[in-house]
Amino acid sequence: MEIKFKAKTQKLPIYFTGNLYGEVENFAKIATILRQKKKEGEEFLLFDAGDATAGNPGIELVKGKHIAELMGITGFTAVTLGEKDFIYGPAVLKRNLSLIKAPAVAANIYIKELEQDLQPYIILDFQGIKVGITGLVTEEVMAKLYPRSGEKTYQEIKFIPYREALLEVLKTFSAKGVEIIILLSHLGLEIDQMLACDFIKINLIISGHTGEVLKSPAKIGNTLVVTPGEKAFYLGFIELEIETTMEIKS
Repeated sequence: MEIKFKAKTQKLPIYFTGNLYGEVENFAKIATILRQKKKEGEEFLLFDAGDATAGNPGIELVKGKHIAELMGITGFTAVTLGEKDFIYGPAVLKRNLSLIKAPAVAANIYIKELEQDLQPYIILDFQGIKVGITGLVTEEVMAKLYPRSGEKTYQEIKFIPYREALLEVLKTFSAKGVEIIILLSHLGLEIDQMLACDFIKINLIISGHTGEVLKSPAKIGNTLVVTPGEKAFYLGFIELEIETTMEIKS
């Protein structure tokens, strides 16, 4: 019997948003496009890089509810949080996450009231590819801990240095055999570019917070960095190609 190995290329299609700032009308157009793609049988991953539920007076009147509901029916794979998402207090943040109906990942923050709602990472299988997704949140959250609504503020919130938190997650991914690593970051483009230099095992960083628009992905070492823009003016898309090997017996 002869055993041969043949290279195989698999594609990993990814759509992404971020810094939506509660712009329901703009996001509704994106949601329509994505739902139509799913209806036509297209398979993809969908992520948001934070600051979805606050940022304009209209959405803040309903405490982010309308955008969260719309995200929930769009079918996100995972999201992270931005500092604006914290302004309504823990009960409303918890409600909004339940409406979004997607895992929320943030490795560098602990919130007592959201112990069951925030995860440091998730691992999923997409067409045979083991994908690890984690998130990082800006410490500007600390300025948003006193809700504008007058509701109860957060009992306990702790930050882990984001490099330390990221390193621990990457060790876990390595131990669990993760093949593709995606970081949903709400730290800003400058910091994310430095992370791409220093953490070469990350395949893709979706960079939120600062609102830049990169016309094409920035390739830094082994890592691609993309930005979603802001206010739902853009729907980001990138397709990763993964080389695998197939065993052929003859």
